[in-house]
Amino acid sequence: ERVAIFGASFGGYSALQAPIVAPNFFKAAIGYVGVYDLFMLYNTGDIETIRWGSSYLNKTLGSDQEQLKEQSPALNARKLNLPIFIIHGKDDNRAAYEHARVMRRALKKLRMPHEWLVKDNEEHGFYDEGNREELLKKAVNFLDKHLGKSSKS
Repeated sequence: ERVAIFGASFGGYSALQAPIVAPNFFKAAIGYVGVYDLFMLYNTGDIETIRWGSSYLNKTLGSDQEQLKEQSPALNARKLNLPIFIIHGKDDNRAAYEHARVMRRALKKLRMPHEWLVKDNEEHGFYDEGNREELLKKAVNFLDKHLGKSSKS
């Protein structure tokens, strides 16, 4: 009754893909600087620009178009049946900000409520102390709201 998933980067991807794979297991999900459309990895972010970037993507993701679609949370948002919180930095060069925008558009199109925290001048993680503090406070509030307050909080 009180299981949530929170992850950053690949963990951000996992935080939104896991509830698709295991519906009704998680009660809330927080994706932080995540990748939400696997197709976009080939033309956004910095993986393509680093040595062996294309080879890395081909090896880790494969080339099966249907499988890439099935494993992209933004393309399967209709399968998400839980509260979602998306957190991203606008200057993220690894998991480009466009991933968060695509995920949010998919949720909005389906009229699925979600929470959103995006910061200018933040990259693949929040480095500004005030932004990190805001992120953590909002994450705790989100979890309290959707899981109930812990007797230890």
